[in-house]
Amino acid sequence: KEKIKNAPTLGDLKVILEEVFPNWIQGFIKDYSKDYPNLKQHWYNICFENKVQPKEIVLVDFISFEDTYSLIRIFSEILTLSGFCVRSKNELFSCKNCGKAIPQSHIYNLLKESNPDNVNNIVLNVGTGVEKTFNRAFSQYNEIIKIGLPHIGKVDAFGDAMDYPIADDSVDLLFSSSVVEHLSDPELAVREINRVLKPNGIVYAEIPFLRAFHMIPIDYQRYTISGIESLFTRNGFTTINTGVSSGAFTALALFLRGFAIAITPTAIGQFVTRVITSWLFQPIKYLDRLVENRKWVNTLACNFFFVGQKEK
Repeated sequence: KEKIKNAPTLGDLKVILEEVFPNWIQGFIKDYSKDYPNLKQHWYNICFENKVQPKEIVLVDFISFEDTYSLIRIFSEILTLSGFCVRSKNELFSCKNCGKAIPQSHIYNLLKESNPDNVNNIVLNVGTGVEKTFNRAFSQYNEIIKIGLPHIGKVDAFGDAMDYPIADDSVDLLFSSSVVEHLSDPELAVREINRVLKPNGIVYAEIPFLRAFHMIPIDYQRYTISGIESLFTRNGFTTINTGVSSGAFTALALFLRGFAIAITPTAIGQFVTRVITSWLFQPIKYLDRLVENRKWVNTLACNFFFVGQKEK
């Protein structure tokens, strides 16, 4: 490790790596670019130059960036979505079934760091009742506390998201998905999240941008990605990460389904339409995988996420 850190040039680093990892192919990107979609082509170029097939890439996290872990996460997500099998020395965010890095890695990573099954940690789940992404992630733990009002699924404790029955500075990690848009005072709700989190505690929140009016009449607002960040940062949070959680094609599929149901005149007809359109439009959502690294997705996304840390 010390040799790698102190290597004066890329050439010296390559010699060291060849000694430590004999028979491994070493490749380097000299200039790091924030144009993330191009990372796919960078890695393919390395494989082509070394005359190897791009089957698996090992990320070694001795990188001299202050935010090393975020950089590793970005590489893992982008490369996985590009068809690579990604590993780190700690098996970063690996799926227990296929072994690949999981695109929703920020959720798994937060759970791993705040381990809900540790008796000293408290992790709250607010509103994430039926989403498969959360159900898969949460299923690995037994002690995640679900708090909210009766809606879909069971809750461990009843509570108003604008007035949690929880002590100040007591929660390590709080998940809130598709909740804030249904609250009449979102500023109060975010301040309440800040109140219950410990100093340096983490919040993961998803809020829709392009969604139809739903859960009528308690549906009050929508947010752009910059709007979500502003909402949390002006109420005591530092931004760790933001991004798209459900893309443009998901928004399109839900709109088409909702439109078809809305124009159906009878209750029985709406039920039939709901079943048919759920089957008919569901495949459209998977097109998000093809465009999720395009800049325009931020202007048409269905949902955005925000990861923030409570300021001390």
